[in-house]
Amino acid sequence: MVNNQVGRWHWIAKYLATLSLGLYVVQPWSISYLGIPLQVVFIWLAFAVVTFSNSRIGRPFTVFATYEWVLIIIFGTFVTCRSLIDGDQLLRIYQLLTGIVLATVVFRISDDERTRRLLLLSIALLAVASTLVAILQLIGFAPWSWRGTMYYLSGNKTPCGLETYPVSYAFSVIGIGVTLLATEFVAKRNYLRSNVSVLPPLTLWLGFFILLGLAISGSRSGILGMIMGVFVSILLAHLYGIQVLGKAFVYFIATMVLVAGIASQTDILERIGSKAERISEDTRLLSNWAIFYPVIVEYPLGVPGAIIKEAKARGVVGFGSRNIVEKAYEANYGYDPHNMLLTTAVYYGWVSAICLVFFFISLFLRGINFLRKDRNTNNKLYGIYALLALGALTAIIVHSWFHNANLALGEMRGWFWVGLLLWAIKPRGAREPLGASDSPPTPPILDGRL
Repeated sequence: MVNNQVGRWHWIAKYLATLSLGLYVVQPWSISYLGIPLQVVFIWLAFAVVTFSNSRIGRPFTVFATYEWVLIIIFGTFVTCRSLIDGDQLLRIYQLLTGIVLATVVFRISDDERTRRLLLLSIALLAVASTLVAILQLIGFAPWSWRGTMYYLSGNKTPCGLETYPVSYAFSVIGIGVTLLATEFVAKRNYLRSNVSVLPPLTLWLGFFILLGLAISGSRSGILGMIMGVFVSILLAHLYGIQVLGKAFVYFIATMVLVAGIASQTDILERIGSKAERISEDTRLLSNWAIFYPVIVEYPLGVPGAIIKEAKARGVVGFGSRNIVEKAYEANYGYDPHNMLLTTAVYYGWVSAICLVFFFISLFLRGINFLRKDRNTNNKLYGIYALLALGALTAIIVHSWFHNANLALGEMRGWFWVGLLLWAIKPRGAREPLGASDSPPTPPILDGRL
């Protein structure tokens, strides 16, 4: 009776989380209920299920380490105080809480293999679908898809799939793109590949398909992030004692030739090349630190929202600056810093930015420490999930380095990989796998068979 009850609650949480994660990949096409996006409603319902169900999976406060909770609380306090002062309806604190809830749900329900694979499958299928739409946009098809983008009424359109614009498209696909690519490199042995691969035997090819989508969108930081994510996964695999050399590298070369061939027949290379020519003028590389550093010093607790709003307006139209904030925004053409740490520091103070840095450091140190200790184990499944999640987080951090959104500022997709990482590295004795009989039958594709 207890097992059936656990299985029933787990089944509900699993499908609520699956729907939520899928909608996060294609956010513009979600619907809202009372102004709240449906993916947010679903993930909070899933959290309620895993928290209040009569089972051992309902312990929400043991997901993060104590010092990680301290960092979250400090940051949350700064965000709450700034929001109350500025009167912006606590949007950021709601987003932060939703991210924590998302990570908690993933952490709690991932002991079941079918659940893990279903969550990854939902993200992968919609990421591939979004990439396919980006390709169709490039060649002049799928005119309906522009309705969900910022280019709907614009004559100058940039492919961005089922997302609003290229930056957001990259955030929605780079994590699963790293996972698809890196799986074929690090899960060399057949039993590991069949347990981890999302869509065998297409895993590697779909990873390169997403990389092609990033090239089509022209997202330089997305491409760099995905490459760095795969590279980190490979390095961690060596640390973990997994040899990554094999036929996957042959596939890699063949696919890169194919991607280059496709790119040469379109304006992809021209678009990327034109952006590359502007790299030396890009303030995100170095000069934005010089531009916004005086602002952070002047406002250690964050700049009031009204001042930022005025500075942005004056910076765009070029009325001339009157104070240090307006000078910074005028030098940056009216834009935020386009760097996750600088933007966090400008809005919520340098203490908040430091908390974000140490939060990421904590995640990576815990993950690497687990890989070192778990190196000699016979069952490397958990370690592979850990290094894949670390690779995905690397990609998101690299991408965020050149943009404003991040885990602390409303970018929700990264919290999935946080939850998956923390699940993978938790003590073996704390795992509570649910029996296959506790879940409905899984379609053959989730069992590794096509």
